[in-house]
Amino acid sequence: MEGTTHVRIAGVVTLYHPPPSVIGNIGTYLPEVDVLYVFDNSPGECRELVEAIRGMEKVRYLTAGTNSGIGTALNTAGRMAVQEGYEYLLTMDQDSVASDGMIRTMLACPVDTGSVGILAPFHQYREADLVPPEPDVEPLAAALTSGNLLRLAAFKETGGFMEKLFIDYVDVEYCMRLQIHGFSVLRANRAVLLHRLGGMTSRRFLGLTVHPVDHSPSRYYYQTRNRFYIRALYGDRFPEYFRLDLKAFRRGILKMLLYEKQRRRKLVMIWRGFLALRRNDFSPIPMA
Repeated sequence: MEGTTHVRIAGVVTLYHPPPSVIGNIGTYLPEVDVLYVFDNSPGECRELVEAIRGMEKVRYLTAGTNSGIGTALNTAGRMAVQEGYEYLLTMDQDSVASDGMIRTMLACPVDTGSVGILAPFHQYREADLVPPEPDVEPLAAALTSGNLLRLAAFKETGGFMEKLFIDYVDVEYCMRLQIHGFSVLRANRAVLLHRLGGMTSRRFLGLTVHPVDHSPSRYYYQTRNRFYIRALYGDRFPEYFRLDLKAFRRGILKMLLYEKQRRRKLVMIWRGFLALRRNDFSPIPMA
């Protein structure tokens, strides 16, 4: 979509107690970006791993010394990228792997650049063999953070990510706000990101294969509070998305009750998420 001119791309990957495999994951997309901001949200650092990351070419290591949330990491990187004159910001999770040429494939999509807010890849989960849809490009109501090319002109006009959400639904809220401002959120189905979602596993239930995601209890808190907060903000504008999201919420609780550990604790955290929303309480809780 950009022709033959060089497109200046910054990247950001957010870390939280990363495993050693993060080094190899970064290597799958580092050659396609001009700079990579590594924002470490881990309260304490693994010195040996951090030194290895600092030593990588084109990497800038950033940390607040505490978990400041995904929104803060993305906004910090976005502002730095804008100040340094980059056109796009690639947003990555620590456990995501870019397929060969993923970024080139997204940039080659025949789309109106001026209207694009986010270009997303097709997420291929390691535990679920999914087939990309037929169209090369299709619109989305919302895209997961990892693998996205955020056009920084849209970031400047729309504003930053909603930091008070801390982690879950930060991406959903931003995608919907982009569209309300007139920007598109598109998925390039030939560009593939290999992604691992939480502790996703494969199980059989009534003859069907299901994929429970063994999130921590605190993630159930954030997911519950934030999804219903975003639903209140944007439900009228995106009714089909939130209809399916409510079904996913119910299925997620069922799979958690059937297959996951700490079920009682997770039910308590779901209830606490509802109570926090009623109190308009967006203070962070310890991640566990």
